[in-house]
Amino acid sequence: MKKYAPLILVVAYPYMIAFAIYCIFSGFLMESVFQNDAYLLLLYIFVFWVAGLICAISFLSVSLIKKWDACELSKVNMIVKLVQIPAYVLIFLVGLICLFTIFTFAISILFMILDGMSILLSGMIGLAAVIRNRSDHTLTKTSSFVHGILQFMFCADVVSAIIIFVKAKKARRQK
Repeated sequence: MKKYAPLILVVAYPYMIAFAIYCIFSGFLMESVFQNDAYLLLLYIFVFWVAGLICAISFLSVSLIKKWDACELSKVNMIVKLVQIPAYVLIFLVGLICLFTIFTFAISILFMILDGMSILLSGMIGLAAVIRNRSDHTLTKTSSFVHGILQFMFCADVVSAIIIFVKAKKARRQK
């Protein structure tokens, strides 16, 4: 369980964005925590992302170097992707609402960028699962290439993670 500790920052990043949304609209938190400075809020989000990126890269590297179990990695990848869904739904809905006026249009673009940064983090976890499943011959070369790309695409990453986990679990049973 200790080896999955770095994933806390990866899982929490979209929720950090959701917290930022709450801070912006609550007023009280924006004033008391960030002194009404949107740039300070963005700095916190960026620093949190950099920390998450370091954790994701280290997780990817260690899982490949130590050849962690492909099925276990697939399960962790699927759980990470599923746990992040509520935050993505909230960010999407607020971004959609912000598209309705010309004054908040830029906020929607900012949310798209932040979501892209978030999917980069969770995509690295998915990439680790894909590579380990490929080395265990659970996935073919073509399917590992496709699933590797899908790990970095919204919505498709969740479906891909579930498919990889099912295949890995099936391969484990056959051994």
